[in-house]
Amino acid sequence: MTQVLEWTSVNLFINLAVSPLGDLYGIQKYDDKKNVYQYLYKFNFASGQWSLFDKDFQCADVRFDKMGRMYLLDNAGQVFGPDSKSRRILSGVADFEVTVPGRVWAVSNKSETSSNAWKEGTWDTIDNVNYYKMFSPSDV
Repeated sequence: MTQVLEWTSVNLFINLAVSPLGDLYGIQKYDDKKNVYQYLYKFNFASGQWSLFDKDFQCADVRFDKMGRMYLLDNAGQVFGPDSKSRRILSGVADFEVTVPGRVWAVSNKSETSSNAWKEGTWDTIDNVNYYKMFSPSDV
């Protein structure tokens, strides 16, 4: 069944993402002439309203693995997850994607990095759960 979505303030959304479980998330970006803010919102289909995900987390992007676990990229280029706003798994990231088996492929936000993992695009293991392949922008 198709449902019409209606909300009033769509002009501030810079990105929308849908989890494998069907949850709809949107990122709003705005500034107050001194600072730029980016917040993640979740859409409630029952009420037709957007709710703020976390007022303290500045979200640049959101991704999901096949199981619906959320991975967040903050404005400082740090990737958090799975399903955690405090467990940093990568830093220095410009963009990333999560594959079906839960692997995170990331692109560095710097043209050169000091980490050999970034330069070699090697796999790293964290907590024996997730694996990450990292690339420098020149490799992409």
